Amino acid sequence: MSAFTGLWRQADQLWSPGRAATQLQETFYTIMDRMEGQLPDEQSREAALSMFESVGEQLTPETLRKSAIIMLIYESLTLFGAYYMYQLQKKGLRLYLAGIAVGLIGALLVIGGLTGVILTFGSLFFSLVFLLLYRLHLKYMY
Repeated sequence: MSAFTGLWRQADQLWSPGRAATQLQETFYTIMDRMEGQLPDEQSREAALSMFESVGEQLTPETLRKSAIIMLIYESLTLFGAYYMYQLQKKGLRLYLAGIAVGLIGALLVIGGLTGVILTFGSLFFSLVFLLLYRLHLKYMY
């Protein structure tokens, strides 16, 4: 179910990246403000603010459009891969792995750096966990 909502969210970012960038920046700066009071000393506070500001400046409509294209491809491949694995077909694992590779490499090369990692980390982390779980059941697939 989350694959369908992810596809919907990425399509929304692709068609209206300006609105999505504004919402994401507001959320990002709200989190930054909340974290600012929780850091123990001035040096760590300044380091965190510097990191947040550099990432926040890169959350432009163009960056979100690139991210949406990468994530649409990633989510489509992993969704089809999961469907084929549900049918016990080994090609599903290859599709799933290809989707993860597109998400990881695309985020690092096209978007670049820390912003790319932040925008795709949540999806890719759980996909890697499921990839390991699917790999355990590869012997039952044909």
